[in-house]
Amino acid sequence: MDMPIRDTTFVQPGAPVEPEIAAPAVAGRFNLGLAVRYNVANLGAQVVYALFNFGMPLYLDTYRLNPSLIGLLANERSFVASFVQPLVGRLSDRTRSPLGRRRPFFLAGIPLMALALVALALHPPFWIMLAIMSVAAFFLSVAWDPYMAFMADLFPPEHRGRVGGLLGIGSGLGTVIFLLLAFNLWEHAEFAVFMICIAVMVAAWAFTFFTVKEPPLPPAEAIASRAARSRPNPVAYVRDVARYPEVLKYMLAVNFYWLGLGGVTPFITLFGVKALGATEQEAFLLPLIATLLNALFAVPAGYLADRFSKKAVMTTGLLIIGVVAVIGSQSQTLWQAMIALGAVGVGNATLAQINPLLADLVPRKRTAEFMGLVSAVFSFAQPLGSVAAGAVVSLATIWVGGNDAYRWAFIFAGCTLLLSAALLQTVKPAQAVLD
Repeated sequence: MDMPIRDTTFVQPGAPVEPEIAAPAVAGRFNLGLAVRYNVANLGAQVVYALFNFGMPLYLDTYRLNPSLIGLLANERSFVASFVQPLVGRLSDRTRSPLGRRRPFFLAGIPLMALALVALALHPPFWIMLAIMSVAAFFLSVAWDPYMAFMADLFPPEHRGRVGGLLGIGSGLGTVIFLLLAFNLWEHAEFAVFMICIAVMVAAWAFTFFTVKEPPLPPAEAIASRAARSRPNPVAYVRDVARYPEVLKYMLAVNFYWLGLGGVTPFITLFGVKALGATEQEAFLLPLIATLLNALFAVPAGYLADRFSKKAVMTTGLLIIGVVAVIGSQSQTLWQAMIALGAVGVGNATLAQINPLLADLVPRKRTAEFMGLVSAVFSFAQPLGSVAAGAVVSLATIWVGGNDAYRWAFIFAGCTLLLSAALLQTVKPAQAVLD
């Protein structure tokens, strides 16, 4: 049984004494039940992310948009979020409520996301659709970054690789749920797909909200939170963040992963339809095979990450995806493309370690703040990657024609992911500053 932590600092007579606070989870036996309950919310989020990544390109194509604009809008992250997410994370770290410091943000982000999806499902006029799509992904981010920080509150570093593996399974299941819905319903019952996605998202986040309680804060974090209420100073804040060089190097490395992923993901179904001549229904098989193999290999990758190194596992995955994306871009049939996407899914299973490794690099008392800060960078990089890949597709149209131009989105992604693997080697987790 864990003993409560006592603050042993000298206290003057008559001064208020901090109450004893139970310590958070420490390394021991892995709590699989807790990890599964925690992961259910992730499944709900991934259903919506899959809708954005694989359904929205076809949805937006009905508005006859340029490929660059489709790539920008059909994205699970938004530019709006990149400006606000650090503030959301910092606010979460400093929130004190009966519900804790993470779960209150579930109650804000999830209902707003549900309302945005209902509005989009009605196919509003172009300018209304554009306004909603510009901010919709941010609503889920309000809940997502505190949720990712919640992992550090619940699990010690020695267990986070396996938690990441379960997150990979949840991501896979959520994406498969959407793809099966889209495969069977998208062409004739698109509205129903939106409604089912909303129902799954709300139910999944409600389950985690009610079944996973937040552990009490250690005394050091409780005291620090009261001391950190000074007026914001941007210059001082930048200097403070610079004290964590491993986080900055990690941010740069993973930034190129999100550039590549953002570049190719919105174009997978369009690649199937336009370059391979598949039907819209058949095109959903491409992300489906990638997702199934992603989910299948996520837990083994998590065990390898805990056993050896999260960084080594991620590097292997990035190399696999980068090489296969370039080669797979030349697929001539749907089956060839499915084989390539399957290999990409195996490699991408290792990238479920992105947030677990980030949690290892930052002080626990500032986890949500850094999650928000890093997510802000990724929220800028992923749409930027989509725009860049869309521009590459548009330029390639001049030389190879409109249909084969979509192959260049995969070449763009492969190059950026190989660069991400190279930059990741500069990160030294053992040297991370954790105070």
